[in-house]
Amino acid sequence: MAMDLIARATATSARSDASQALARTATLDLFTNLPARSIDPGITTLMSGGYASGTAGAAAYVADGVATSALATAHPRFCKQSADGRYFRLSGDFITVEQAGATGVAGTNDQPAIQAAVTYANATGILMVRFTRPAYELWCPIRTTATGPGGANETDGYPILITKAVALVGLPGGSVLTFKNSIGGAKSTITQTTAWGPWQGGGIFVNANSPGTVANIRWVHFENLTLAGTTADWVAGNGGSNISDKGFGFYSNGNYGVDRLTMRNMTAHHFSGEIFYGGCFDANSAIIAENVELYHSQQCAWNPTGIGKVFATNLNAHTSYLASEIITGAGHTYVGCRFANAYNAGAIATQFYVGGYRYDYPNRNNAVAPKYVNYIDCTFENITVVTLSSWTRGRVVSLDTSWAVTSAARDIDLDIVHWADQRSVAVMAIGGPPTLTTQWFQCPVGVFYPATANIRIGIVCKRTSLGAANSRYSDGVTVQSGLIDAPSVQFTVAGEVRNAYTVSGTPPAGFAVPLITSRELSITGGQAFGGTYDSPAANVAYDVKWPAMAFYSSGAGPHSVTLTNTYGYADGQLATFYLGGGSTAKMTFAASGAGMKLPRARALAVTGDRLVLRWNRVLATWVEEVFWSAQPLLFTGSATYDAPSIAAGASTTTTITVTGCALGDYVSGISLGLSAAGLALSGYVSVANTVTVVIANLTGAAVDLASTTLSVEVARK
Repeated sequence: MAMDLIARATATSARSDASQALARTATLDLFTNLPARSIDPGITTLMSGGYASGTAGAAAYVADGVATSALATAHPRFCKQSADGRYFRLSGDFITVEQAGATGVAGTNDQPAIQAAVTYANATGILMVRFTRPAYELWCPIRTTATGPGGANETDGYPILITKAVALVGLPGGSVLTFKNSIGGAKSTITQTTAWGPWQGGGIFVNANSPGTVANIRWVHFENLTLAGTTADWVAGNGGSNISDKGFGFYSNGNYGVDRLTMRNMTAHHFSGEIFYGGCFDANSAIIAENVELYHSQQCAWNPTGIGKVFATNLNAHTSYLASEIITGAGHTYVGCRFANAYNAGAIATQFYVGGYRYDYPNRNNAVAPKYVNYIDCTFENITVVTLSSWTRGRVVSLDTSWAVTSAARDIDLDIVHWADQRSVAVMAIGGPPTLTTQWFQCPVGVFYPATANIRIGIVCKRTSLGAANSRYSDGVTVQSGLIDAPSVQFTVAGEVRNAYTVSGTPPAGFAVPLITSRELSITGGQAFGGTYDSPAANVAYDVKWPAMAFYSSGAGPHSVTLTNTYGYADGQLATFYLGGGSTAKMTFAASGAGMKLPRARALAVTGDRLVLRWNRVLATWVEEVFWSAQPLLFTGSATYDAPSIAAGASTTTTITVTGCALGDYVSGISLGLSAAGLALSGYVSVANTVTVVIANLTGAAVDLASTTLSVEVARK
């Protein structure tokens, strides 16, 4: 009963408070009409039906200690004075751009209203600005600053400027912000030129070093928005680029940055500068991107730069000069992302910055775990070259895309499934510095490039049905001249590959080919093992720079093979030599010398003969791994034979046809279909395809055998 009385009392009090609140609330048709209205002194809250029209911008406005003349002067769209001299300001957990006067009407410049909403939110601590219409136009404001974009304390010339924590959120189905030049046309038409140069303004500019900034911006959030630039589509090359035209530009100028950026369901396209440039993220910053698409940049679609952490899922950066430019020292993870249709994409995984060192120097704090760029089930399509640098790992699908390991890279662990579809490409290139005393560019004197080291890359090559129908192919690994720590660098190549690996350039002193393991592969062009081929008509000498050599020899022959071994190799590297169809001369390999050490001399004599060699690091030469001949090793023949009576101490001969045997082969067995009765049987190849059998009577009496079957077996020498 007591509890019931308390509940009733509480409810009565709440109704009283509500009644008093309603008594202090009045309605207003439009907020812009407030200066013409006198408000009862007991009213502290106004509920407007709209901002400048009755269709958009309804809001609650309060008269409190914050609503002052100074606030009205600084933010006239959100704080106004009534006819009786009182000030009312916009309040709430979020505001809409319509409450600043944005209309979302095509051909109307909503930039002043949108910027006013963001500025007011930043000034009053409101954390969300919402867009409630499907589309808006933002015309670039006039730029008066003479410096380039990102200058210290600058605030002008940007369509949207953010200086404090805020979230910009569109409709659940998305809101499109179209950015135009200062007179409402496409930004490809320059309407502003400053002392710095042509100005296009970009889209959203986050300035963490604006006037009065004394700390990092805690967080920024973007959701359900499309940033539509109006520059020309990207075409091959990066002509027409303008660094002032960034879709998202984050700047710190070395003082303050952004602690955390989150992006969800965002699209940005058609900017002549980088679409996403993150220049204000330090080692403690974080970027989280989910369902983000960036395309048509004359420079780079995705450049988070800095050394902060990045976690991106379903990021799609494509159709730009650079799909991505990743510089990190805190670790990046990309899950299910796509990078496509670009000249380049890549990662430079610097572990931490050291004063005076170039950003791509592979610094590493050995006291902590390395910070990797992780690609998990990502796709790279139609990119001229993807750059792989230190501390990169993962598994990716590659389509019509080439890859390159940067000189002096280390700690790469990557699996690539590569598809040839529209064009033939070389999948992977690796090299190193020419010497270990090569000065690292833009680093202190005496900082040298180390050898490329500690890399494992697996490549499986495939072809789409279109690629196969048009004879498109993949080449596996190109080992370029330069110093590589061969024992710690390994590649595996399998699938439909034309040449599993090749070596190019003049090798410097100390050069060694890394260990490259390839499976026996079948592809058109006569290259039976994904290697190369030659048609020698004389003796030949080779440096082994392919996994397999198929011979289509001609001339009188035989032709000898010498391995000159100019290059070094990783211990255990295999090289296969194969005799292809149509060869008319043997290829011979000496048992010793000629760059090899074999158990005996070998000859590739018939189609399919194969010799597999293995590099022996201790002996510094090639040794035999496997010899396999396609020639038959045994030949047999038989006939019915009725030997005459053979006197004691006498002998007789006969011939048996044994198809395939040749002079020099030896008779390994002779048998009769009955007891030899003490007779001794021997034989030899007398002419091709014929064995002569000798039957000698070593007993003390004549022997006359009955008619029987005489069988012969011949072994190839």
